[in-house]
Amino acid sequence: MKRPNIIFIVLDTFRADRLLANYNDVCLTPFIKSILKNSIFFEKCISNSPWTLPSHISMFTGLSPTQSAQISKQIDVVSNRIPILAEILKDLGYFTICFSENAFISKASGLVRGFERIFKAWDWNIWIRQDYKFSKILFQINKIDKNLKRNNKIVKILDFFWIHFKGRVSIMVKHLIEKQFLREILFKLKNDTIKDIREFKNSLTNLSLQNPNYLFFNFITPHDPYVGLREILHKFRININDFKKIREMLIFPLKTRLNLNLKSNSLTKEQQKTIKKLYASCVYSSDIVLKELFSNLKEIELLENSYIIITSDHGEHLGDEIDHNLWEHSTYRSVYESLLRVPLIIYNKNFEQKIIKEQVQLKDLFHTILHLTGQDYSKIPYLEIEKSIMFQIKNKSTPKYIFGEYLKPKKAVKILINEHRRALNPEVIPIIYNHIYFLRSNKKKLILYDTLNRDEFFDLEHDPDEKINIFNEDNEECMVMKSKIKEILQSMEDPENLKYIITKKEKQAVKKIISKINLDGL
Repeated sequence: MKRPNIIFIVLDTFRADRLLANYNDVCLTPFIKSILKNSIFFEKCISNSPWTLPSHISMFTGLSPTQSAQISKQIDVVSNRIPILAEILKDLGYFTICFSENAFISKASGLVRGFERIFKAWDWNIWIRQDYKFSKILFQINKIDKNLKRNNKIVKILDFFWIHFKGRVSIMVKHLIEKQFLREILFKLKNDTIKDIREFKNSLTNLSLQNPNYLFFNFITPHDPYVGLREILHKFRININDFKKIREMLIFPLKTRLNLNLKSNSLTKEQQKTIKKLYASCVYSSDIVLKELFSNLKEIELLENSYIIITSDHGEHLGDEIDHNLWEHSTYRSVYESLLRVPLIIYNKNFEQKIIKEQVQLKDLFHTILHLTGQDYSKIPYLEIEKSIMFQIKNKSTPKYIFGEYLKPKKAVKILINEHRRALNPEVIPIIYNHIYFLRSNKKKLILYDTLNRDEFFDLEHDPDEKINIFNEDNEECMVMKSKIKEILQSMEDPENLKYIITKKEKQAVKKIISKINLDGL
């Protein structure tokens, strides 16, 4: 029997409460609704981190951000010493393909390791594209700056002139990027995802269907600057004026984050309304993107024998009171539900609809995908079958507790605080600096700050928006969950556990080399 294809789709920044929701009588996800009849739908899927890189690292490795960071020595890079999903599937005979609109899914982060074919669709995401023509200028200036700093004699002579020149050129380039962004993206309402999917399909015309395929997609449509597909904007009464109203926050998201998330200011009601409308249009656009992708995969006969996993890496704050007046996902301070609850759907044309109400976690998708290959467990040394979500729902063993974290690069945070200290809300500074950990059951949630005595405990059943902190040291459940977080952290930081993760990959590499040695004549 032919092994199934695995198609893994991440709708970047898609929050769970917008799935199957309506906006002004418009169903935001009609296509997703139509495929649920052949899907397992998880009502409570929890991301283990509220931002892109550590969340993807967890999904691709099965490790928590802390475990990966311990080995990689960085929060936003996955070490070559850690086995990664595409590499494992490639070794199992899968042809591995990556389609990404997110520039963070790159060689620099290590997340494209193991993919045999990579389709980059970053054209409309100008502000993070390193190959963009204006960004190249900034890249070259920074390169020159590093070289000058290595030569102390040159620095002493040219220091004043160079700093002045660098500052003027940087300002000029940023203005050019702003104008180009307005002209090419916002004012043209440009979103090329559908065109890119069709080009991607055409690039797969010679794809062999004899062997199983693993396809990974990251679609960034729900991400700010919230540019939906042009043809649907009228449904949400969106026009250029909507983008003009909030263009500062879309072009310079860091500036707005500082104002809202770090200075504790709030958006106006008009801004909140506009953002919600734009985000709703992007959710609807994402549904159309999925429909187009399914159609294209069907044309190249990749739907017949496939498991399709649809999820997101994290959610999004939209700036209102329900979201604690926070905006975007890079808040520096939030592990609230708006950022952590994400959609999860596993589709197969032979499935009957099933709804799972118990919580599951994103990082277990690593084991779930390996399980779905149908391989003998003994032939997949990285698979821990009890961590497969498919195994969990069959055996009613979904996790009692889900652990997650918001790790922050301390050096970058220090610079951020020092540059804006006078303007920041003093109460927020310690929160920004601290790593944040959470432990979640199906009904309760505890949030801890690394070195800050500011524990939060919420009854999610009766207070889903996490407004009332009921932490009490006399509460037995609070103390049990607090102790559990400390136990988990101690276990993850144990050198022996880390050594086990690394040596698993090293042993497999040795086996692979030995299997390729020509033993003729022996």
